[in-house]
Amino acid sequence: MPLKQWVNFLQIEETTSSRGRTLSEYIRSFRRIVAGAFRIDDPKKYDYRGGGRSAWLDRIDSIPLEKVTPQVVQSWKLDFLSRAGQNPAKQRTARISVNSALRAARNLFSPVRLKFVTLPTGFSSPFTDISLEPRQAMSYRSFFDIKKLIEDAQTDLSESDRESFKVFLLASMVGLRRAEIDRLEWTAFDWQLDKLHIGVTEHFAVKSQGSIGVLTWIQN
Repeated sequence: MPLKQWVNFLQIEETTSSRGRTLSEYIRSFRRIVAGAFRIDDPKKYDYRGGGRSAWLDRIDSIPLEKVTPQVVQSWKLDFLSRAGQNPAKQRTARISVNSALRAARNLFSPVRLKFVTLPTGFSSPFTDISLEPRQAMSYRSFFDIKKLIEDAQTDLSESDRESFKVFLLASMVGLRRAEIDRLEWTAFDWQLDKLHIGVTEHFAVKSQGSIGVLTWIQN
């Protein structure tokens, strides 16, 4: 079975309750692993308009699913980690990236999903027995001057590019994610109480139930 038959929703879409964006993240991570494992690289893979990206994806999707084995995934993982060298900071980043890719990609082959699809005889998840790296501390430490950044944004964006300035304010001052900003509706703003409501709308599904809430800003 070509990878494309599995990845391009021909079977996955009918067996998943995942939101579209979440499913796309799973597929993107799986393709990333396959591309790395089979050394499929192309400088034109970022060429969306000229067809370079489509050609790159076609090369990935042509790999037979049967060839993506746990051994292949494990080799990809070890190779990815080894490229961090002896630099502790790069090692930490590599472990986080590996864990993120493995967690997402393996969801395409969950036991529940595999019950309802037609797969090659004897096929099992390529993520069987693939262990994650030890969880890395995710506490954030800022390395930039937010005051200087705000001053630059006021100078460079507030007049010439007001839409980008709005995005900057929502991201830096309110802490919204890109998808939340892109799909934010005017009804989310309560100008009387200086509050911003984040929740499910016709055009937006929150990343998790914990994302639903009310944010308050302070007027000077």
